[in-house]
Amino acid sequence: MKRLKEMGDYLKAVFARNLLEEAGICVDSWEEGYDIEAIRRDNYEQFFKTEDGIRSADIKVSFPHPVSVSHVVLKENIRMSQRIEGFEIKDDKGHVLYQGSTVGYKKIAVFPRTAVKELHIHITDARVCPTLAFLGIY
Repeated sequence: MKRLKEMGDYLKAVFARNLLEEAGICVDSWEEGYDIEAIRRDNYEQFFKTEDGIRSADIKVSFPHPVSVSHVVLKENIRMSQRIEGFEIKDDKGHVLYQGSTVGYKKIAVFPRTAVKELHIHITDARVCPTLAFLGIY
């Protein structure tokens, strides 16, 4: 029981505050009505989507001051199917912090704690235009 409580306390501490709340966010392509700002809220009614025919996306998250990050949570709008087939997360110096394949319902990218002023999320490939329903940075 003690170990379960420790794990619960750890998870509560890690995911206590989404740093995206204080950050600016922009993307290189989106379809009208599916703006990147929608990924700040965890729901499927409003979500980000690139224009039809675009199978990649570059998302830049800018913080007002350097922050320490070690976890990024990505969620596709799974109601529209699993689309993302490759992505990477880079720091503001261009170092790859995480490379992944599918995202699906939820992908928690874990990497060594890193201080950044910007975080770059590059969706490198998708079956069809990618969607994101939520982004969390912790």
